[in-house]
Amino acid sequence: MHIETARTTRWLTLLRRLPLLFTWVVVLGPVQAQYPPLPDSPDTLEMMLEKGGLDDTTLCRIHINLCSIYSSSETAEALRLGERAIVLAEKIRVPILLSKALNNVGICKKYQGRYAEALDLLQRSFSLKDSLGDKALAAQTLTTIEELHYSQGHYNDGLNAARLALQVLDTVDNPQVRSNIYNSFGNSYRGLGQLDSAIHFYQKGLDVAAANGVAIAYGAAANGLGLTYFDKGDYKASAVHYEMSLELGRQLRREDAIAISMLNAGSAYGMMGRTEKGVAYLTEAIQRAKDLQSMYIEFEASKSLAEILGKAGRYEEAFTYQNRMQVLGDSIKQVENSKLVAEYQTKFDTERKEKEIEVLSLEKKVQAEELAKEQLRRNVLLGGLAVLFVFAGVVLVQRNRISKARQRSDELLLNILPEETANELKAKGSAEAKLFDEVTVLFTDFKDFTQVAETMSPQALVAEIHHCFKAFDAIMEKHGIEKIKTIGDAYMAAGGLPVTNTTNARDVVSAALEIQQFIRAYRLERQAKGLPGFDIRIGIHTGPVVAGIVGIKKFAYDIWGDTVNTASRMESSGEPGKVNISGSTYALVKDVFTCTHRGKIQAKHKGEIDMYFVEGAR
Repeated sequence: MHIETARTTRWLTLLRRLPLLFTWVVVLGPVQAQYPPLPDSPDTLEMMLEKGGLDDTTLCRIHINLCSIYSSSETAEALRLGERAIVLAEKIRVPILLSKALNNVGICKKYQGRYAEALDLLQRSFSLKDSLGDKALAAQTLTTIEELHYSQGHYNDGLNAARLALQVLDTVDNPQVRSNIYNSFGNSYRGLGQLDSAIHFYQKGLDVAAANGVAIAYGAAANGLGLTYFDKGDYKASAVHYEMSLELGRQLRREDAIAISMLNAGSAYGMMGRTEKGVAYLTEAIQRAKDLQSMYIEFEASKSLAEILGKAGRYEEAFTYQNRMQVLGDSIKQVENSKLVAEYQTKFDTERKEKEIEVLSLEKKVQAEELAKEQLRRNVLLGGLAVLFVFAGVVLVQRNRISKARQRSDELLLNILPEETANELKAKGSAEAKLFDEVTVLFTDFKDFTQVAETMSPQALVAEIHHCFKAFDAIMEKHGIEKIKTIGDAYMAAGGLPVTNTTNARDVVSAALEIQQFIRAYRLERQAKGLPGFDIRIGIHTGPVVAGIVGIKKFAYDIWGDTVNTASRMESSGEPGKVNISGSTYALVKDVFTCTHRGKIQAKHKGEIDMYFVEGAR
């Protein structure tokens, strides 16, 4: 799979900006201006802050540089540093530092998906640079705004930003920024599907960068051309340009650039039918991804390898990488969930501390008023009490706001974790994994999902999956079943945890029959309108599992064990429109539901298993 084909997951948004892989140094680079240079090492900069004794200008510059360095890897910390830089820049009234701080904070918020706030900050940064007459920096900020529009799929807005950037740069001789602007045009035209126009502008960016020795912009243009030729199906030209970006990555010793270029080049060679070269590149990309601890690159490389090896008939190897891809996909989802919780918890903690300070300040003010009133004559006592009531009311309002913020935090946590686990996490700061002897696990998967998906727009596809999964969620809640997770078009849930019960098998089978009825009715409804509809396979198995939260910060509830694997095989060994259960589940529900024995069915990696189709309630 090529790096540009999957567009629905949050983490892939960052990788989708690959045409700008080499531009971060330009956008977020150290503050230069007329000031003496600062060290490049973040450790040295941190030590300077700890040592203290710095003037506000140097403090501001250090915060800007650290925000730049941490922006993509530790976004929450980068945001804190950048916002502090804004405060310092406003205090010392240095517009160029303020514009850089605004720019960096805008980029941090872009990484967090807070696009409206990011756009406002970047536009303020542009206005400051433009008013100062720094045309090159102003135009560079506009290319960052183009990236922001590209991230949201607003390609026409991105084109407008690129046009304005070219107009602002005008006659200024700055090949690096000019090349970046041409690359911005290429990005937006590629997003619009106007591939020939994208190639035209990427080539202009490449020519300007090559003629002037601008390595970073050269790499971005070469990578953009690789992506665009891949989209056109010209895999040979795509591989040539990926090799160019790979060579530059090696010259610059940028391990992340090397890994991504090898991933993309390997995918292109695979599509050309050059299997061995594609496999070699992708295998090395995986090794480099492991060294970089990048699950995202390893995920995409594993997916491409599975596809290439499968086409070559090397099914056992393909299956190995397919399994690895699924494990990485689960891990990535857990990381994203933990980041969401951490970001929200940080925000809540900050708001709580601010409100507590406000409350304490108000209480001290009330006490001061009381002491002052006691020293006056009795005829002002009534006025003193009135003041007390006013401040007491304010204190109550502030406490109510804290309570509401805490409630919002609790609601978010309950959206991700079961109530019992969330309560344990809040009470103890951690939640222990537990063994459950009898849990019934359900898996669903849509039949021919890929083929149906190809006939629908991305927006319509996401809307359909959301509609179905929303209905599944309601059915799970009705039957007291815990939703575990979704993986693409697959849905996983379990009964009998985190609170054990003896009815979990019946509860899960009842829920499965409701899902079956819902999908059947919804498919007929869509077909009556001439629209494609999904059919579904459902598999169920009962047995022991381990459940809990693994790690320190991964706030994602999951289950493990052979029971989970067997339930997955029940789904894949079933038939569309049917609820397929194992012998262990059948033994628990045979008195409640009518079932048809299918015999012993061969299940992948499980051997022969007794399977039954559930026909309905008795």
